[in-house]
Amino acid sequence: MISEGLSMELTGERFATGDWVIIGGGFSKGWTGYILKYDFEDDRYKVRLTSTDRGKTIDIGKWFDPEDLMLGKKLITEQEIRTLIDLALDTNDKEWFKELSSKLPLANF
Repeated sequence: MISEGLSMELTGERFATGDWVIIGGGFSKGWTGYILKYDFEDDRYKVRLTSTDRGKTIDIGKWFDPEDLMLGKKLITEQEIRTLIDLALDTNDKEWFKELSSKLPLANF
């Protein structure tokens, strides 16, 4: 696990783009993912779900109300960093990409 110390743009009062969250209710209860964006008009967060409550890897985008979300883990795995790198590339955020890339372990040659 790698400590999360990532600078991310605030999207609302509680969560920031890239924050890891746990779903607190409904069908997706216990699933984890990260914040993609916030819709101010509807007061909802778009979350990229990455794993179920049983640990199965998934890749689903879904909207949630703030009360359905809890701030997730403070430690992230290499795979989660790679997922965030993909998000940084999708949003053309070069600084975030560099910061995330520096957190990857060096390859064994």
